[in-house]
Amino acid sequence: MGNSRTTAEIIYILMNSGKSWTTPEADKVNVIWGGQEVAPQTKTTGYLKQTVYSDKVNKKLSEVTITKSGPGIAQGGLFWQYYESLENVKSTETYLSMTREYYKKIKTTNGEELVKITENSLLTVGDQITVRMILNTDRPMQYVHLKDMRAAGLEPVDVLSGYHAV
Repeated sequence: MGNSRTTAEIIYILMNSGKSWTTPEADKVNVIWGGQEVAPQTKTTGYLKQTVYSDKVNKKLSEVTITKSGPGIAQGGLFWQYYESLENVKSTETYLSMTREYYKKIKTTNGEELVKITENSLLTVGDQITVRMILNTDRPMQYVHLKDMRAAGLEPVDVLSGYHAV
């Protein structure tokens, strides 16, 4: 897998499946979410996006049925995201934990040094801040997506991302 021959075979299979990809019936997909049909926002691409606010969330929304009766293929993805105000997020003890440390970069006679920022640290406009995010787990994981929202005015100068063994 992952070579030119495999790619060519997959394209051949996709192009030879179904009778016609250009008829209006070829694009039709019926999506039932939470007991209601979801209609596409655009007829051209068939793009579906649905947003539900917290007061409307119920157990029925975990049920999605997708049917395709016409020829051709359909492609899609289903994402369930939940956003919460940072003030409402509480720390939990699980197998995955994240800590965040803030440092101020200062110039000394020995070069640049990082000084840990505390509640009593004085910050001024133009100070360079380094954020160190430490992710700890007690088991191997295949994929971790970590998204850190930064405050206004803290634009990145240089982004260092990756795995660092300790």
